[in-house]
Amino acid sequence: MSDRTRTDIFLDDDEEPIISHRSPVRFQLDTTALEDGPHTLRIEAYDAGGQKGVRHIAFEVRNGPGIAINGLSDNDILEGKIPILVNSYGGVGETYWEPSRAETPAPTPTWIWVLLIVIILFGVFYGLQQWNPPPPFADTPTYGAPAAPSASQDKRFE
Repeated sequence: MSDRTRTDIFLDDDEEPIISHRSPVRFQLDTTALEDGPHTLRIEAYDAGGQKGVRHIAFEVRNGPGIAINGLSDNDILEGKIPILVNSYGGVGETYWEPSRAETPAPTPTWIWVLLIVIILFGVFYGLQQWNPPPPFADTPTYGAPAAPSASQDKRFE
C-alpha cells in the first residue's frame, strides 16, 4: 500500500480534518463541544492511486434542554388569541434531572370525554333494563302501581 492511502474526516466546513488516519478509522465524536443544531461530517478517502471519494453525513446535535410546545405546530395558520404552553427539560449536562419535567401537560382529548359519557350512559341504560325488584317492593308507590287501600286503612280516615 502507498502512503497516500488515508481517510480524512472533517466537521462542517473546517479546512483541517478532525481525524486523518489509514482505514479503518474508529473515533468518538464529542457532541458536547458542538453547538445545538445541524452539522455535517465530510469524509474524504484516498486510495493507493490517489483517487478521492467523498461522502457527506448530515446530523443534528441536541445537547441542550429539550423543548416541547403545545398549542402551536410548524406552518399553522392562526387567528385570535391562542393559548400556548412551552416546556423545556433536561439536557445532557443536567445533574439532577426530574422525569416529571419532561411531561408536558396537555388537555384531555375530546374522544376520552365522549367515551366516558357513552360508558356511563350505557351503564345507566343497562341498569334500568335489568332492574328487577323483589316481589315485596314491586307494588310500592315508588316502583309500581300504587296499592289499593286496604279496609283497615279506610277505617283510619273515618
